[in-house]
Amino acid sequence: MVLNCFQEVSPETELWSNEHWFDCTGGIVLDRPLSELLPKVDVLHEGAHCWTFVFERAYRGQNLVVSLNESVKTLDFLHIPLRITESSRELKLEVFLANFLNVTCKFGCTFTSILCCRDGRIQFYITGLDLRCCDHARVFTEAAATICVVSPSADLCSNQSCLKLFASVLLYDIMDSDLIENLGGMIKDCKHLKEICLSLVSSDYVCDFLEQIPNPERCDLMIDGTYIFTSAGAVKLAVFLPMFNNITRLILRLTECSAEAVTTLVLSITHKTLEELVLTGISLTPAAAAALGRVLPEMLSLEELELLGSHESILKADEMMALFGGFNQTLPLTYLMVSSFRVRGSLGPLIKSFCFFPNLQCLSLENLDVNERDLCGLLESFTFIPDLGRLNLTGNPLGHAVTSIVPRITSLPRLGVLNLTGTECSEEDKGYVREVAKQVLPRCNVWF
Repeated sequence: MVLNCFQEVSPETELWSNEHWFDCTGGIVLDRPLSELLPKVDVLHEGAHCWTFVFERAYRGQNLVVSLNESVKTLDFLHIPLRITESSRELKLEVFLANFLNVTCKFGCTFTSILCCRDGRIQFYITGLDLRCCDHARVFTEAAATICVVSPSADLCSNQSCLKLFASVLLYDIMDSDLIENLGGMIKDCKHLKEICLSLVSSDYVCDFLEQIPNPERCDLMIDGTYIFTSAGAVKLAVFLPMFNNITRLILRLTECSAEAVTTLVLSITHKTLEELVLTGISLTPAAAAALGRVLPEMLSLEELELLGSHESILKADEMMALFGGFNQTLPLTYLMVSSFRVRGSLGPLIKSFCFFPNLQCLSLENLDVNERDLCGLLESFTFIPDLGRLNLTGNPLGHAVTSIVPRITSLPRLGVLNLTGTECSEEDKGYVREVAKQVLPRCNVWF
């Protein structure tokens, strides 16, 4: 808004020289390449003694690091020295940026940063990393690796670590244990770290990184388990999760974990801050079901819940009640999937919980071996979830009972997809469901 106003004013040079710009912005300018802001570079050098340029999101699709590099060139600050850590070797900002920009990858690796001046002293800080390939990660670890005795630099820049204000790190698919260890060592002294997002190739990598976090109790942790956890990895992760007070996303693939390891891990998931919880390939023991059932009703920010059982997993009536029978207040849940458990005749506790999920938009109950009684209860629950847009009943042997669904979908005016694949019904039943559904909800797509 300030920029747009100043573009309407003339002469801009006088406004800059009198520091009106920085009075209006508190000395801070976000994201814009300096070449687009400054009428001439001398104005900034001569007029403003305290300013901060923040590069925290792409501007008009431009790469953040490219924008930073252009700004540094504009100000003629390429020669300023920096250190990744206080004990790493000193290198010129120009060299560091060139090393990063010379790496080609298709994953969009980047980092956020701050370039500032305080009473004529230039400072450069890296505030966040988003690394998705080993080569870009190596630019940082190699810059931080060489240990040296800190020596005085030119007065232009201090010797402190450029990670002094480091706040966030996202690591995705980095397949090198040494890199993970070195990255963890690089940020282990970062006192302002507050956001961690890990999507790594093994549970060992995740745990090795978490082990080096200096202030886990103050960090927002997100784990996207793209790869399968082992039993040992799940047990090890269970040690670290309680150290973090604020976990917003857990996506864990536990297909190769024993029931005992799953129970140990589930017992450590007590975080009421979760917004997304996905447990894939789990075998829930009665103890694990009860533990999860105690904490789920308290996850008042939970928007997505997926529980996918391992092959032939069975959830008996008591376990279903322990898992879903404790809800007593509404949750903002919009996506719910319960899949690949054998729950025949025991779906009731889950169905009764729908009245606490009024915002539910996608419901997937796949491969649960539900019977007609389960289906009848499900149909009666439609009035509690009027915003439902997708209903997936794939893999349930409903047979002719699928025909009882279409009269009830009038309670779901926003339903756009009804998936009845693998429900073992006849061609005649399929034709009837399609025809009636088209009459009742013309925009609803029915899949068989």
